[in-house]
Amino acid sequence: MTTKECDKRIVIVGAGSQSFGLGTIGDLMTIGQKLSGATVVLLDKSEEMLKLVGGVFKLALDQASEDGDPAPFKMEATTDPVKALQGANYVVMTIEHGNRLKTWEQDYYVPFRHGCTPIYSENGGPGGAFHTWRQVPPMLKIADTMHDVAKG
Repeated sequence: MTTKECDKRIVIVGAGSQSFGLGTIGDLMTIGQKLSGATVVLLDKSEEMLKLVGGVFKLALDQASEDGDPAPFKMEATTDPVKALQGANYVVMTIEHGNRLKTWEQDYYVPFRHGCTPIYSENGGPGGAFHTWRQVPPMLKIADTMHDVAKG
């Protein structure tokens, strides 16, 4: 049975994250046939982390195609958001602005010191608000770039 190759371009912004970037790639690999042939573009501001996560993704693609089947995805990696976003059909945002562990601690302990018992600190309550306020500005900057690229 042959499957039609997908011609979609999926951009993962913040792909260099060992947590969210790799998790998103893992999620894509589990639905491989539905998007088989799509180009997955890894975008991150850290070239070092991009190489690391890109290497893991390449290993996964190579392993997925060991039995002679084509790799489920084509892969590109770049630190250039304009290059990454050109022709994008889907954009997945996985960024985490700031030092994740330090800010997570602040999101948890600062509200706690003021009488609020947080649950999953970055997902709700005061800590969730702090987390959101840190993430929105860089996300809006990426959204502006998406807008500029889309209008050409």
